[in-house]
Amino acid sequence: MAEKIDRRWIRIKTQIQHSRDLPLTLSALKTLDNPALIRSWMPNLISIERAKAIIAPAPKPQAFSEIKSEIELVDTDWWREAIWVGSILVTQRTLLRAWYLASEKIEIHTLKREFKEALTELDYLERQVGVSLWSLNCRLALLAQSDGVEAQKNFAKQIWNTEGIHPIVQMLAYYSSIRNEPRVSCWRFDGHTKDACESVESDEDLAIEQFIFFFINFYGPMEFKNPSSILWRHGTLPAIDLYLALIKCAAIAIASEKETNNIPQEWIFIAKALYKAIPDNRLNNLILCWTGNIKIDDGQNDDELLECFDHYTQGNYHVSAELAFKAINKRPNEFSFVELAAKSCARMQMSITADKVQPAEIREILNEMLHVLLKTFEAEKSANSLRKRCYIDSDSAFYAQLFGFCQREFMSDGFAVTRYAPSYSYLTSNHFNPRLALAIEKKEYRTAYLTELLSRNPNSPTLRLYLAMFDGSALTDELYLCRSRLQLFEARRLIMTGNAESAITVLRSIDADGDPLAEQDKMLALVRAAISAGNWSLSIRTMVSAYVKNPNILTRLPLQEVFQHVQRLDVSSECYSDIAFPIASHICTQYFGSEFEFIRDSAYEEFLHFCGVTRPSQLADSIASYDSDELVYFLKNVSIESALDNLITFTSTEDIQHERIAILRLIMSIRPEESHYCSEQIKEITKVLVVRRALRQVEQSGIHVEVNGIKRVIEKSLRESYTRYQDLCASDNIGVNTDFLIRLGLALRVDGSDFQLLLPGDERRSLLTEMFCEVRDHFVSNNEFGLDGYLSTGMRHGTLAGQLRAPFERENLITQRDDNTNIYRDPQVWLEHYSGFPTEKKESLAESIRRFSMDIDALIERTRVQWIQIRTERSTGEGMFDFRVPSYVITALQQVIESTTSYENFIDLLFDSLWQITDECLQLVREEITVTLKNDISKRVSSLENEIRSLMADQANAEILAAITRSGTESQYAVDKIANWFRRAPIPEMEPYSMDLPISIAKEFMLNLFPNCKLDIKVYIHSELQLHGASLKSVVQILFILLDNIKNHSGLLSVEIPVDVIVKNDENLLTLEVINDLASVPNIETRREHLRSVLLDVGQGNRFSSVPIEGGSGLQKIERISRVDLQCDPKLIFDFVEGNRFFAQVSLPYKNLIYENTDSRR
Repeated sequence: MAEKIDRRWIRIKTQIQHSRDLPLTLSALKTLDNPALIRSWMPNLISIERAKAIIAPAPKPQAFSEIKSEIELVDTDWWREAIWVGSILVTQRTLLRAWYLASEKIEIHTLKREFKEALTELDYLERQVGVSLWSLNCRLALLAQSDGVEAQKNFAKQIWNTEGIHPIVQMLAYYSSIRNEPRVSCWRFDGHTKDACESVESDEDLAIEQFIFFFINFYGPMEFKNPSSILWRHGTLPAIDLYLALIKCAAIAIASEKETNNIPQEWIFIAKALYKAIPDNRLNNLILCWTGNIKIDDGQNDDELLECFDHYTQGNYHVSAELAFKAINKRPNEFSFVELAAKSCARMQMSITADKVQPAEIREILNEMLHVLLKTFEAEKSANSLRKRCYIDSDSAFYAQLFGFCQREFMSDGFAVTRYAPSYSYLTSNHFNPRLALAIEKKEYRTAYLTELLSRNPNSPTLRLYLAMFDGSALTDELYLCRSRLQLFEARRLIMTGNAESAITVLRSIDADGDPLAEQDKMLALVRAAISAGNWSLSIRTMVSAYVKNPNILTRLPLQEVFQHVQRLDVSSECYSDIAFPIASHICTQYFGSEFEFIRDSAYEEFLHFCGVTRPSQLADSIASYDSDELVYFLKNVSIESALDNLITFTSTEDIQHERIAILRLIMSIRPEESHYCSEQIKEITKVLVVRRALRQVEQSGIHVEVNGIKRVIEKSLRESYTRYQDLCASDNIGVNTDFLIRLGLALRVDGSDFQLLLPGDERRSLLTEMFCEVRDHFVSNNEFGLDGYLSTGMRHGTLAGQLRAPFERENLITQRDDNTNIYRDPQVWLEHYSGFPTEKKESLAESIRRFSMDIDALIERTRVQWIQIRTERSTGEGMFDFRVPSYVITALQQVIESTTSYENFIDLLFDSLWQITDECLQLVREEITVTLKNDISKRVSSLENEIRSLMADQANAEILAAITRSGTESQYAVDKIANWFRRAPIPEMEPYSMDLPISIAKEFMLNLFPNCKLDIKVYIHSELQLHGASLKSVVQILFILLDNIKNHSGLLSVEIPVDVIVKNDENLLTLEVINDLASVPNIETRREHLRSVLLDVGQGNRFSSVPIEGGSGLQKIERISRVDLQCDPKLIFDFVEGNRFFAQVSLPYKNLIYENTDSRR
């Protein structure tokens, strides 16, 4: 047989020496069905220089430029790949042994924080075995620890910038450098590595992406589904890196339950050969999982570890801790002792000091492990710190076990990033650690392993416990366990054997006796037993009870798993009577997403219904029926405004907020220590109520005419006319008949042309009509005080369009018209969302939204230009404010005005008549808006929806159709809100206010009207003035105009615009300053000159000539509001300042603004 094999080798050797396609020839050899030949021929293969260059790692590369990763051979299945790589590594086992022993020394130095010594050892190692990717990563980590970030960054840059270095080496240097930055968290590094894979054109099984993550972020959010491909892609990297890849890929294959059957004997032979040279526990553990046999050398001593385990198992935590400390101080890289020390101290709630544990790094790790175990407020921070250490050194068995600890003790399945991490960590542990049995899939192999250990330690209660638990035997007191641990393990055994109900009975009887880990273990076991028994109510109640006492336990609770079962099995009704159910569903929605919102809302409503109440505050009558922690959590965190909004009990936002205040007061009565929090919340809600009430009053006061101002303007001329009217009333009326007018017309005929002369037939009526028209004209058209100015400032100028467009802008269903092309822009958000659609479909989608935008703007323009306009005898158009003089009004006035009627009463009668006409017009406008406009918008929305349905398949259009539905509903509310503007409601007397109130209202206006305009407003108030409530609306209008100008003129619509709002008072002036960023400002001097001319125009008294014109800069409107509404002369400064910023200042004399009881000085 040997002769036959030799002849075959001679033929293969000849083929290799003469092959024109050597990779193809070697690939054929790699895929032979007889793996024994590959193993036996590999030393000879590597001796052939042609073959060695393709299949073997570079021998002891002394520079990183010598590292190559060439992939020239075919990719195969896992076992072929493992045997091929293992056969290569067997030829390098002497080098690998030297590396492994030195790497342990380096790790021990590092754990003692002897970084200089570790670097010295690394220098020596690289001279002996060459550089590798492992040594590159190790050096960067040591440099970061010993010399700081700058040192490791400089070394990484040197690798990155050196020509001739393989890109894989450069990539590792780059990402390892980032990973070693102290401020780069695991989560941020995950993001960096995800970005690295975005440009990779990966095949269907994502092999390339998996290789990159394996290479630079082993513990990141990637499940390695194809370990053979990952191993293959390591190509001809140095033997150290190839060995580590083989170990990790093999462990992944076992931990993820891949390739655990039909193991080729040749692979076992190779693994044993490697382990004989390299004393790496990981190799021995892999052999155990594949064969059920473990190699324990006679020189190895397991007594120390098992003695520590046995004391821990029996509850002698002080002894187990002392034994663990002693072992750690001798061998700090033995993680089994580190975990035993942490758990022993956690059960005793004992901190770890330098006198107990000497290696500083281990001491810090242990204290962070304590936080994780005890679920303190530092638990999450500590878990992330521990995970960061694992990220930095993913090749270390110590840190593999530490990462598994973090996953086991801090993450439930719902939070876990890498599902197989705990199992993988067991595979890297000391093979005397009985937890290794948890990674062995086959029951007979587990039993064989534990039996072998027990044969060497027959009195070990730990080994007997594990054997009993795995084979289903009952646990007895003969194990000498403490009572609570015996009960806990018995319950776990019952769960594993399908006796969940019995396990629940056992668990309920456990007394943890102040042991925090025992309490956690009991709780988690009870949850698991309840899940196994299908007792969903118990599992939810147990988790909520634990969570409200310590929210840091959340990451260990299988809440998501339970609620997925509850939804799938439709068993929610079984849980409605328990306050734990709405609490748990709220937590699920908060941490696991919106898929649980429906069950949360149902749970909340049904629980209140079960309790016989309609408001949560009514639970005050049954406080004693609930656990106080759970009731406070329910009231504080679950019964928030968004939850209350879903109850039909509440009819308004104010009603909800008043209920929230009642809830907070109830919390204070149950738990006085929450008083500070509740008081602050009540203050905030009260402030919101004040702002909203003021906002509503400002909105509802849109229709206004400054009657007193008009009276002042017309008094002189009108009083004179009215005196004459009184005289006419006291004398006989002079009538002019028709015959007289005909004769007079004939007498005045010129050149035969027709001529008509109109003279009043009733002089008194004519004069009354003239006076009425004079007052009417000022009432509707006076630039300072009239109705049209208020319609322009408060409604037509941007506000109407903003209100109607806002619902569609929020959903990105309406676009702006380009000023240059006059064409509506494309809906970029939706085009990006549907980027995978064919071009013609995307263009049809864009055209539909452009057409919809044009239609909505046309409706806005009709409302603004046609409906909200004023008609008189001299004006044309279809304005719905029809102030043409009705004859019945004049007749009615004649009947009530007598010669003895005073001028003051007379003018009041005229204004009463004008207000009556105004009310009639307002009624017509409201009806037209609520009927015609609402229907027209609804038709446009329905049309858009139908177009989208016909354009896209059902599964693709769900999101945009939902957006259309939401915007359509919101637009109906917006129309109703606009209709309510058109009423003359009496304005209640506002209380005095400080400047934070109008600023909050103006910000709310901007947010509601222009949702896509992002203003980052910072407010600085250097004034303690209290202003008259009557001035609130006007101050809000000024601030709104200033903010609206930023939206219109900053040129920064696509980004968040920084805005500073400053309020101060000095020298009898209340000063408002608004400073905002601008896009680049071309022709700044031209624009500055234009501003100066506008300011000059305003200052010269031409203040009101432009107010009725829509779309101005707002300066004239600010001037008008200040002079007319606030009765003060403003000082305006508008200018461009350095750094592309715009400065607007409005200074108002506060004599007429200040509340009387307020000191005018700060």
